[in-house]
Amino acid sequence: MKRRYREILNSILNSEDFISGKELAELSNVSLRSIRKDISDINVLLSLYQIRIESQIRRGYHLIESDKQKLKDSDLIRKVLDYEYIVEIPSTPFDRQMYLLLRLTVQDNISIEEASSLLYVSQSTIIKDIDSIRKWLNKNLDYHVSCSLKEGIKLIADERGKRNLISWIFAQKINISVISKYSHYLYGDIRVIDRFRAIYSIVTFECNRYGVYLTGHSAQLFVLEIIIAFLRSYAGLISDPNNEEVSLNPFIISLRENIENSESIHLQLHDWVDIQTLFISKQFLFRTNPIYIVDGQSETIVDEFIKTVDERFSINLRSNPRNRERLCLYVGPMINRLKHHFPIPNKISESIKQYIQKSFILTQPLKEIVWNQLGLIINDIELVYIAIHLELMSKEWTAKLRTILVCDHDESIISYLRDRISHFFDEEITFVDHLSYLGFGDFMKLKTKNIDFIITTSNIADITEIPFVQISPIMDKYDVASIQTYLNHRKP
Repeated sequence: MKRRYREILNSILNSEDFISGKELAELSNVSLRSIRKDISDINVLLSLYQIRIESQIRRGYHLIESDKQKLKDSDLIRKVLDYEYIVEIPSTPFDRQMYLLLRLTVQDNISIEEASSLLYVSQSTIIKDIDSIRKWLNKNLDYHVSCSLKEGIKLIADERGKRNLISWIFAQKINISVISKYSHYLYGDIRVIDRFRAIYSIVTFECNRYGVYLTGHSAQLFVLEIIIAFLRSYAGLISDPNNEEVSLNPFIISLRENIENSESIHLQLHDWVDIQTLFISKQFLFRTNPIYIVDGQSETIVDEFIKTVDERFSINLRSNPRNRERLCLYVGPMINRLKHHFPIPNKISESIKQYIQKSFILTQPLKEIVWNQLGLIINDIELVYIAIHLELMSKEWTAKLRTILVCDHDESIISYLRDRISHFFDEEITFVDHLSYLGFGDFMKLKTKNIDFIITTSNIADITEIPFVQISPIMDKYDVASIQTYLNHRKP
């Protein structure tokens, strides 16, 4: 509820004139009646600061300029509404479920009666929430929640698993108020933001120093994972050392020293090994130095993928060396996420698939390769991100075909054919030249690499290997269909 208050107040604050109740209702996806009730509640909260949202029939709501300035100068939206949001009792099903999961990482069990009392809902509602939690865990993680009248609600996971679960919960949506709210669920403390900002500055400094650049959401989640490791270790919740002998890379060594010296956060070596694994599972920006991120296994998989795409779809991803670099920089961390069930922070909606269907089809060989080589299943959200990379790369292979018209007829026919072809295929074809049959023979002796396609009124099969379509001088509907068939065939 308080998040909606924040959105409503921000909308009014940023409006130069009145904003109608109908507009606010549409923005908040609630009824006009709910908006009226919300405005009334917001005014109660702001009354202590002598601020009031004014309303006028047929015009809507607004704030006078002096009240707007008070809100900005005093940062009251954050102080009043964010605090209310952070400390309020979880009220939505999702918030209740996240609350229960987070509490189960810091206490052995919660009785159904206790959960019902804490959250002010019926015991049957708690049981429904547990069912939803189980479905969520089953979809994302290999953990289990048991529930019985005798033992209450219990999370079946080791310490490393519990830390990863906390990461998953934070990863759903990362912003300052959510971080504070979930920290309040965990530790009853909303002051974690000061530590978060301090460590975020250190992580940013080290990333710039070593040439590794996390996406904004990945950087935020990584900082939270460091704080989670510290708080749980400080509370005596220790994870078992990893059996594998893994050394820290220079980036993590430097980060560890800086954080220990600046923030007095001291963790065991195996904790930092876990943090390093978390780090190389994040999403990175293209200018990142791959030395700490990409291994030989990832490069082999990417090379096999590029080769398969070429064989199946006749698309040469090698044409631009940066394509391989981009894919390696994504696939390396992706494999690590799949191995350890790590989350993508603030992941995009899978619904984007419908807008990039052709590029999504291109990702299927990668799914097969990773399964055959590693026995790992790439989920659709990972494939969506790769498809977006391919969508951007596709400009290289979907650029207009550099085309020559070979025709021995007079200027009227040549002009007619060029006009007709441009009418139907202007977005896919650009004319480079017009040549006669004999002139084309001489042309082929001189240069061939810059031509992608030929449309011809003569049979030129004996003098070229460049793809071509032969048409009649009148270019009827069958000729149009022949050109379209070729253009469709070259697409994935």
